[in-house]
Amino acid sequence: MTNRFSPANIHEALTGLGDNVVSVLLPRPHMQTGGEKLRIATKNAAQAIAGCPGDHTQLIDRLTALEMSDMESAGSAFFSAGGDFHEVRLNNPPVAMVASDQEAMWLPVLVDASSRNSAWAVIVDRDQPKIYRATARGLEDFSDTMSVPDYDEIEARREPQLDVLFHSASSGRRTQGHGSFAKFHSLGTTQEQEEEKTEEVFHRRIADALKDGLPRTARKVFFVGDERGAGHVRALLGDVTFDTDYLTSAGDGSDAERLAEALRNELETERRQLGSDTLKDMPPSGLVADGDVETAGQNGRIETVWISDEAAGLREFADDEYFDFDDPDAAQQVLTLQRRIAPAVLTGANVHVIPGALLPGGKRVLATARYEKQVGRS
Repeated sequence: MTNRFSPANIHEALTGLGDNVVSVLLPRPHMQTGGEKLRIATKNAAQAIAGCPGDHTQLIDRLTALEMSDMESAGSAFFSAGGDFHEVRLNNPPVAMVASDQEAMWLPVLVDASSRNSAWAVIVDRDQPKIYRATARGLEDFSDTMSVPDYDEIEARREPQLDVLFHSASSGRRTQGHGSFAKFHSLGTTQEQEEEKTEEVFHRRIADALKDGLPRTARKVFFVGDERGAGHVRALLGDVTFDTDYLTSAGDGSDAERLAEALRNELETERRQLGSDTLKDMPPSGLVADGDVETAGQNGRIETVWISDEAAGLREFADDEYFDFDDPDAAQQVLTLQRRIAPAVLTGANVHVIPGALLPGGKRVLATARYEKQVGRS
């Protein structure tokens, strides 16, 4: 897995594309309907891009060729400039929108990397391994799109090789009897050792599915199920940039309702710890006035920026899932907000994302001062 995005390098990478960029936010349809929703969404996005200045052929080709199996996360942000395009997979579904002939719309990517609205869960189980995206609404199964391995298939593929290796005179599956053990033992190995090798392949393929399939903005992965197996998969991941934890409250993961509830509790705990209580109790002297956020950021005087996820172009799935790419105001609001906080990001401010309902007075952004003398009320 490549390095996870941080606020500063998100800004650096995407502003480096220039000032004539086409940005597309495309959510993965929650209601799949045989892929029809995605086909409609990509067609609408391609039509919205078609009239934009510049060569965006590669991006249009990519969008129109997308299948549900290609959508390995909750959505994607696409950026097209100079005849080339870039794609960033997201943990959280964005609002469908297109912005053209302006700087790259990097704020949704930054907010996605900082958001605690979702996490990933991996069930390490021989019978039914799973990879889920978890939110307050429940679980979304990404096992097929991330190519989670099937233990029985791995075992079945290894058995013909073992039959040759152990000179088996029998056909079909190995038995647990004395004869089978003798054949293994005669070559210095046992059936138990061969099962361990099969399990090694199984765990390695789960680790590969995570490394290849998780978005670069992935923040937290919970392991569920066989604790020994989960520990092995985590070790095989090596040096990753997302946090991992073993979730005991979900049991073995076979009860979907229990798993969803356990993950909801974890996410809610994280969000409270992040600072919603701190915001409610924060004294006015710690806040930077609305009109001073950009200037204070330029002077390096902002410690933390709190952003509403909804204002930054992310939202949980709407029931109707109507993807409208023809609303220029939606994109313009996101671009206006990112211009306000860009100086703070460049000067090292922390970025935290919380539900808009927790920000006082219906605000979309709030900043706290790095120094006591920079005070004001937003």
